[in-house]
Amino acid sequence: MRSPLRYCALWLLLVLAGCASTGKVSLPAYSEFAAARREAVPSAVLEIYGRFAASASGKSVRASYNMLLQPAKNGYLEILDPSKQQSHAFGLDSSELVLLWSKQAEFIREPASPENLQAITGFPIQPDDLLLLMAGYGLNFSEWKETGSRTDGWSLQRGAFTATLNMKEEISRIRIQSGGNPEVIVEYSDYQMINDRLVPRNINFNVPDRKISLRMQIDKFLPRDEEPTSELFQVQLPPDARRLLLKEIYSGKPLIY
Repeated sequence: MRSPLRYCALWLLLVLAGCASTGKVSLPAYSEFAAARREAVPSAVLEIYGRFAASASGKSVRASYNMLLQPAKNGYLEILDPSKQQSHAFGLDSSELVLLWSKQAEFIREPASPENLQAITGFPIQPDDLLLLMAGYGLNFSEWKETGSRTDGWSLQRGAFTATLNMKEEISRIRIQSGGNPEVIVEYSDYQMINDRLVPRNINFNVPDRKISLRMQIDKFLPRDEEPTSELFQVQLPPDARRLLLKEIYSGKPLIY
């Protein structure tokens, strides 16, 4: 069984060693860091409750959310309006994404590509990376190669994607870019131990060039003693739901806000 505290203990030892010698965090080799992060990601389904504030194209939205995650593999997100009624449901795995506008009973079902994720969320990111980022675990680091190092982190590459990772005691900031797409900046803060797991309670996504921001605050973080199944993460569509085509409705603005 993976221990949720294994990475925390490893990182604490590294921090103490670095602080004792230089007053700064001492980083391990990237391969060791990536392996430790892989071990830290739980295999259990995570149930996460929180609030978010999003801004895109001059429009601002505040809402609460419920999320089920099997990090890097599957995700299901419900967005609730101020009256606690479901406004959107979003399902994502490695091959497919589904977005439901609950009140309109309309939905899209498309391949899970970075381009389609950009249309929905505003963030051109690989599906497994997004599922980890939203849970507070950073990227799927085992899939990324180190291209450079600094005193506070690394430069990384995954195919056409590049990233810059900044560390403090834990992951602090990740900058992600691919091709001609604008840079996505993800910042973690206010780390706390919740159910024996070190979790950043604040997760901020920003795309400065397009004035897109998403600020997520985690209120509850609960491992579920339940086997992950594909049905657990499926968006339940109303019998009369009407399917829309992404290429016909996307106008350059994120669809989920």
